[in-house]
Amino acid sequence: LQAHLRSQAGSAPQDPLRVLREVNRMLCESTVAGHFATLFLGVYADASRRLTYINCGHNPPLCLRRDGSVDWFGATATVLGAFVEWDCALGRSQLAPGDLLVAYSDGITEAMRGGEQFGEERLIEVLRSHAGASPDEVLSAVLAGVQDFGAGDQSDDLTLLVMRKLARTA
Repeated sequence: LQAHLRSQAGSAPQDPLRVLREVNRMLCESTVAGHFATLFLGVYADASRRLTYINCGHNPPLCLRRDGSVDWFGATATVLGAFVEWDCALGRSQLAPGDLLVAYSDGITEAMRGGEQFGEERLIEVLRSHAGASPDEVLSAVLAGVQDFGAGDQSDDLTLLVMRKLARTA
């Protein structure tokens, strides 16, 4: 997936729809039937504060707004590499100063304790309780929360990206 994405991203950097259609075609040709990948591709334009994204069946990243509300960036396409006939759509969101963007793998929300998952509600609870913290501190708090919840017994990767939109400075 990474190789296909890198090979195509340079050919049409301003056209993520075209890039992912080509990546999907290449994955269909190069992988065994039944194999697929999820992907969240986001392009952020600082001048307009706009996040344009395509979510191919990945866990929905979220934006914790300054007022505490949450926006989810759900699927705009199905998974990559599973279907030759495939299409996707763009999602868009405006980020305001103070907004916190969080993308994560299923290892975060599906961490287990007994039969219970860490889940999206606990993730949001940790984010809200660290809303004023730096992205590094938020990242550390989420990872610590997941590891504490699962008592250190982790069976999946923990992948996390945390970004805060800062106010423009002169």
